[in-house]
Amino acid sequence: MLNSTTDEVVVMEATEQPAIFSHVDEASCEAYYIWLRLVFGGFVMIIGLIANILTIMIMRGKTKTTTMLALTYLAIADFSVLIIYGAINLIPAIADKVSSQIGAYKVKLFIASCILQLSQSSNLVSVYITVIVIWQRYVGVCLPTKAKTYVSMRIVKVQVVCVVIGAVLLYLPSFCMNCFFPEKMHFDLRSTAIHAGFTIFYDLILSYTISYIIPIISLVTMSFGLVRGLRNMKFQGDNKQKTKQEMTFSLVVIVIVVVICQSFAPIRRILRWKYPSYKMAIRCGGDLFYFGPIEVLFVMINSSCNFFILVVCARGFRAGVIKVVWFIPIN
Repeated sequence: MLNSTTDEVVVMEATEQPAIFSHVDEASCEAYYIWLRLVFGGFVMIIGLIANILTIMIMRGKTKTTTMLALTYLAIADFSVLIIYGAINLIPAIADKVSSQIGAYKVKLFIASCILQLSQSSNLVSVYITVIVIWQRYVGVCLPTKAKTYVSMRIVKVQVVCVVIGAVLLYLPSFCMNCFFPEKMHFDLRSTAIHAGFTIFYDLILSYTISYIIPIISLVTMSFGLVRGLRNMKFQGDNKQKTKQEMTFSLVVIVIVVVICQSFAPIRRILRWKYPSYKMAIRCGGDLFYFGPIEVLFVMINSSCNFFILVVCARGFRAGVIKVVWFIPIN
């Protein structure tokens, strides 16, 4: 949930700009830039893409339940997030090394103007499909008598389609303004009376309410219900119940990771209020230099780790991984 075209170009440039203090070691800033964005960011992207492909293969091979179907869609959404955010993270860094300063700036401006809006939509889809996944499990565990009404394959598909359409519509105005009329969307201009309504209502209230507040509150609320459901299930020791327990516990862990990783966008917004000279604060030697690329990287981490959570917490999923690795058909 990155916002403001001009500001994002600055964020992309932060690690290669001159230090704001003479005593700061610029070589350390460049090393941080290379190791964090190129090496670590590239590693997270590659591992995450492989992990989501494996998740899709495993879920498609299992007996279909609504939770499995929703997890399949989530893996597809996370795969898209990694492609787009990986490009946002890596391409500017590579452009700095292989292109001229003007060429690198044009690349960053295009990404900030157009690609960032696509990233926002893809991340929103991923977050809301996570809500759908948790909803399927929440109804099954906490509202079993309502399962036939609220849970079905068709309902999951309709929910996913609605989420995709809603995410596109939410960021379409921002995409059109930033991509086709970037001169009207500079951060400094948006504080004027002409752009105040857009900034306050759309960019701040509407966008953050839909993209962060509503899904996070929903996930946390349902997770508490799942934890209570786990307590009621713990005395039932048959294998089927144990499998349900493990999957439910896995989904609770996934929610915790989502809440942590998606919280860096509002944290960044708060820091911008605290640091009026945000552009200076994220430069080498500034108070927020090390925070600059963190938001993008944590979104990538969020979209990479569901596979590993399921491997650690769910034996059934772990068995599916072994079968895929050894080319054994999944029943």
